Amino acid sequence: MHQISTVLSVLDLTVQYGQQSVVDNVTFDLKKGTTLGIVGASGSGKTTLALAIPGLLSNHAKLSGQVVFQGEKLDYRHKNQIQQLRGKYIGFVFQEPMSSLNPTMSCGKQITEILQLHLGLPKETAKKTALDWLVKVQISEPARIFDAYPHELSGGLAQRVMIAIALCCRPTLLIADEPTTALDVTVQKSILDLLKSLQHELDLTMLFVSHDIGVIRYMSNEIGIMFQGKMVEFGATVDVIQHPKHEHTKALLQASSRTNILMPSNPLVLFEHSSISVSYPVGKNFWGNPAGRFVAVNAVPVTIFEGECLGIVGESGSGKSSLAREIGRLMGFHKGKVAFIDQHPQAALNPLKRVEAVLQEVVVLHQPNCTKQEVRQEVARLLAAVQLDETLLNRLPKELSGGQKQRVCIARALAIHPKLLICDEILSALDKPVQAAIIDLIQQLQQELDLTILFISHDLHVVREICDRVIVLHNGILEEQNATNLLFDQPTTSYTQALLSARL
Repeated sequence: MHQISTVLSVLDLTVQYGQQSVVDNVTFDLKKGTTLGIVGASGSGKTTLALAIPGLLSNHAKLSGQVVFQGEKLDYRHKNQIQQLRGKYIGFVFQEPMSSLNPTMSCGKQITEILQLHLGLPKETAKKTALDWLVKVQISEPARIFDAYPHELSGGLAQRVMIAIALCCRPTLLIADEPTTALDVTVQKSILDLLKSLQHELDLTMLFVSHDIGVIRYMSNEIGIMFQGKMVEFGATVDVIQHPKHEHTKALLQASSRTNILMPSNPLVLFEHSSISVSYPVGKNFWGNPAGRFVAVNAVPVTIFEGECLGIVGESGSGKSSLAREIGRLMGFHKGKVAFIDQHPQAALNPLKRVEAVLQEVVVLHQPNCTKQEVRQEVARLLAAVQLDETLLNRLPKELSGGQKQRVCIARALAIHPKLLICDEILSALDKPVQAAIIDLIQQLQQELDLTILFISHDLHVVREICDRVIVLHNGILEEQNATNLLFDQPTTSYTQALLSARL
């Protein structure tokens, strides 16, 4: 039997910010053609570990230990050495595509630029290759997306463009940090299958970070469990999941099992509209005016009852977010009745403001008569509600993990005590235990504040757990709506059946 070569070796890797070790003496080997899944709670250090390997941490990070890639020891003091590896030999996908893509460049140019830089392809060949990759990542209109800018894309489309950028040079190692977080279940499955296919074809090696145990079980050969910066358990994926040894591993697996909430009795109508439509201008004619309009939502009837959690599901680009934003506008978003939580926390937070300033700003705006002490107490209450420690108050967004940033956004939204809370993929960046805690928080707020939730998600498991009713959208049109249990157990349309059957 041929000996399996090692693509990546990590020995006693430690990452410190000041005196705090975010990654603490982590050691592992990654064999050629295999996938290592890294799982852990938000703030456990899994993303820091993933970013440390290709040298993507800030200058404030202090690294010690050893990283060997294809037999060559990486020296992070020599930036040229690391930069030559990134893109061509080490590809990476981040969990927040909107903060990773260049907003001033078309998506196609961002792909062709990588191909020309690393592979030396001529312009026309690079364009053809880029279009081929857009097709490979399941984009149905590659020519349109090639010319589009990131702000014109849904979250799922933006993430698929990022995946195309990461894979177009066919790297030896792919580091993926929540690469399917922003994708609905049907596209998620196709992207994961694509990665598996490319791995088999090219002997691609992957380091795959995810809070979703189902995704890790599906993708990885081996799994590493991180807790407070340490890798507390490591082994074959099947063995670790079936026979967990560490208490934190057991907690992660236990947190994925939850029960459904009940529909409030005799609900009152909070919002009702018989036909909501949303369209956007597209293209320009000779005079610079819009050449036409793209219909994102087409005559969808919506009724929301007080105290319920109404789910909106559908593939990326189906009109979910457009419908939710229009509901917020119709209810008087400017009057403070509605709070909106976006799926991209990095883009939603001011990069120059620390956590304390972000939360204080909202509290003071909506409660102007509060004393400084009362403002501090309210900020502390909000942090506790979303399971964040007060030691994070002085941090900037870039110094937080993805889950921590999303929880700051959730705390900011809850600060105004809204009547309707619109949640656009608010759990997508959170690991399972924190998801469970946020779901508990939402249930508590529904009872205490008569809070109503409009919940957008591609994660059908979460939708079934938290929502009372579900609306299914497809290409901007209402496919069906029903009580959650009835919709999941007895879907009436072929599209809903396909959507549900795609769950991992």
